Amino acid sequence: MSQNRDILRSALELNNLRPEADMSIEQYLMTPESMTRQVNIMKPVLNGKKVLFLGDDDHLSVLFGRYLNVSPVVVEYDARIRRSLRDNYVKNNINNYLIEEYDARNVLPRHVNTDAFYINPPYSSKNRGKGAKVWLSRVAGAVPVGSLSVLVYPIDEGLQWTLDCTNDILQYAYDCGLMVVNIDKDIHTYDHLPKDPGLLSSNIYLYKFKDCVAKEVKDIDGGSLYR
Repeated sequence: MSQNRDILRSALELNNLRPEADMSIEQYLMTPESMTRQVNIMKPVLNGKKVLFLGDDDHLSVLFGRYLNVSPVVVEYDARIRRSLRDNYVKNNINNYLIEEYDARNVLPRHVNTDAFYINPPYSSKNRGKGAKVWLSRVAGAVPVGSLSVLVYPIDEGLQWTLDCTNDILQYAYDCGLMVVNIDKDIHTYDHLPKDPGLLSSNIYLYKFKDCVAKEVKDIDGGSLYR
């Protein structure tokens, strides 16, 4: 229990330190309580690993680095988040990390290779999850066959768009060599979801069963990734 209190204190502090969400690029920030729970859930999956984050507005890489001995590799477009992560890594004595500026509309640099990925991509609710597909297409090649990674995405039977998008996203994940092996459903809450208040997201565990190159997602101008 004492460690859980320590994790929650750290999550509450990060909640005050991390940049405000930029709603134009679907930055929805996970609540400190859900961040605390996520640290505990991820322990058997990510503990001691080098983990790729395509974006980390939540700042979970800080908690994973401190409490799970994760070595974060963060590729991030938002300069505010890059600066904040660096400051918080130093504050939490996380020394083994990499942060790079990156636009997901471009191919991930070849030197980025990790043991697993953890992504909470744009929901792209109006275009069948296009943003999430792009995120998967970028990170799938950075992890080895036999690895287990995590996609965070909502699955809500009361919102048809989440079912349609999840179906398309997971079919595309299979084309990327990733197979669903487990789901923790409805476990994350967020500070501000103006369109779907109360929406919960889930952990979708993806096992990489082979190396392959999926069909490139087309027409990925900035706006289309976040609709």
